[in-house]
Amino acid sequence: MGFEYLTNVPLTQAREDYLARLQSHGFGPKTEVIPVFESCGRVTARAVYAHICAPHYAASAMDGVAVNAKDTFGATETTPVTLQPGQYTVLDTGDPIPEDRDAVIMVEDIVKNPDGSITIHAAAAPWQHIRQIGEDVCAGEMILP
Repeated sequence: MGFEYLTNVPLTQAREDYLARLQSHGFGPKTEVIPVFESCGRVTARAVYAHICAPHYAASAMDGVAVNAKDTFGATETTPVTLQPGQYTVLDTGDPIPEDRDAVIMVEDIVKNPDGSITIHAAAAPWQHIRQIGEDVCAGEMILP
């Protein structure tokens, strides 16, 4: 292998040569729109912003029952409160909260009765165990730079 001398090249010429070499090897400045599931190992061409909030609805953070918090006030270990089937809605984690409910009681904290009612031994606070709209990502927020 022979010895090669290094030579200085003007910056503009070096940049042009470098970009031409990249393009000749398939690294040109092209962009394409692809499905998210095909994007592993890829690089974004520009910032990606959320179009909607996540979650985009008030969601249950627990398995349990959605209730009106006011219906549970006064519930304690010594003075439990019994809720009839029309006063609660059974839901799983991630389910939307019904419009007429404002709290979730964890399934571990309820006692199911044979007549379909439930008994609770602690009051629920408004918005207890409810994930708010946009809790993870808000619409317009940058997801990827």
